[in-house]
Amino acid sequence: MKSFLLPILDALALTTSVNAESYWLILGWSWNGYTAELEKIEVESMDQCREQGEYFRTKGDGFIRGMSFKCLKGK
Repeated sequence: MKSFLLPILDALALTTSVNAESYWLILGWSWNGYTAELEKIEVESMDQCREQGEYFRTKGDGFIRGMSFKCLKGK
């Protein structure tokens, strides 16, 4: 039983890929030289981060002057 179970566990461990990179959309608000970071959201890619950040900044519901975003790459 053990000789059957170990190869299956090894195969499962080898087929699961782990993406070590993470991308974060940081939403903020700037006014009169001050900046407040409001929220951080993990996204799938840098492109998705920019797309969602632009949407938030220009077309999102409840648009407020001074809204901004940053895209960061994590570990």
